[in-house]
Amino acid sequence: MSLHHYYPQLRWKPAEYESLMQLDQTIISGFTPILTILDIDWDYENDCYKKSLSSYLSDFGANLAASWTPIRPVLLDLKYLDKHGSSRNHPLDMCINDARAYGKEIVPVVSPASTANYIHAVQRNVSNGVAISLSPQTWHLFAHLLNQLNLPPNLIDIIVDYGDIQSANDSLKQQALAVISSLSGQAPWRTLILSSTSYPSSQTGIPQHVVHHIPRHEYDLWFYVVKNSINGRTPCFSDYPTASATITSVDPRFMSQYVAVRYSNDTSWIFVKGTAVKGNGWSQTKNLCSILVNSAEYQAFGPGFSLGDQYIYDRASGINKSGSSKDWRKVAHIHHLTLVVRQLNLLSQSIPARP
Repeated sequence: MSLHHYYPQLRWKPAEYESLMQLDQTIISGFTPILTILDIDWDYENDCYKKSLSSYLSDFGANLAASWTPIRPVLLDLKYLDKHGSSRNHPLDMCINDARAYGKEIVPVVSPASTANYIHAVQRNVSNGVAISLSPQTWHLFAHLLNQLNLPPNLIDIIVDYGDIQSANDSLKQQALAVISSLSGQAPWRTLILSSTSYPSSQTGIPQHVVHHIPRHEYDLWFYVVKNSINGRTPCFSDYPTASATITSVDPRFMSQYVAVRYSNDTSWIFVKGTAVKGNGWSQTKNLCSILVNSAEYQAFGPGFSLGDQYIYDRASGINKSGSSKDWRKVAHIHHLTLVVRQLNLLSQSIPARP
């Protein structure tokens, strides 16, 4: 039986990479992360970057080796750091060399929208092949990028990335199916990946102190393509765990953050949202976790499902401390990565992957 493989798009932040350390080995074998390193934090008071590029990336290799134990390479997208690179020295070179010093290998992610500097850096680092990320805006430039890279298709992973989607309507489903079918027939690519997310870019409008659902349209879209890829290959599944695809830079001095416990099941992103952090703090997570633990949504999984689920249960019981924004993001990631790998493994029994 061929299993559907999962490619979560993860932002390279402590909550995300630390969550990888707390997963069961059976779960880790079911996915390969697509890592994105965000731009260096901006110091709004002094109007400059908070760190130099070398200091910002100094722990990348060490953190990758500590959090990603498998031998297989991870995919790495540095589009947000590209502006810090030159034609001869690029953040991609720095990350790949640092990872290699710790025995870790990288597949660089490149897109038809990448700059010449970025493409040159990728060309210097093709020993593990490349991943090409395509969006509806860049499809028409795909052939040109292929010519520039001049690599055999069995060294190329293709990520068809719709980014943020509001719904999986019929026209989007038909379009995704047509694109995947066309790519599948075009060449024997190493991997075909279909990615999108319906996770909200902000929690505005989510009601407080109740269990609130937002449909996982990205799974519906992917499932439709898999079900209807009659003769061709089935794409691997990719989403953005507990994140929107849109990166917003907000001055933290003017940001009003709300406390929320995030969760997911086979069909929905799930939120139990509280009040603002400012003035109310994180102690309210005990009450929010109680609301979640007493719901049918949580009880379908229970504390034994993952270390994230255990943490939620213990917080509701008053065993754990309040936690911080980072801790609750980590909890959401541990649960979601476990959920998706299990969901895909179960689906593989009735509809095996044809990668």
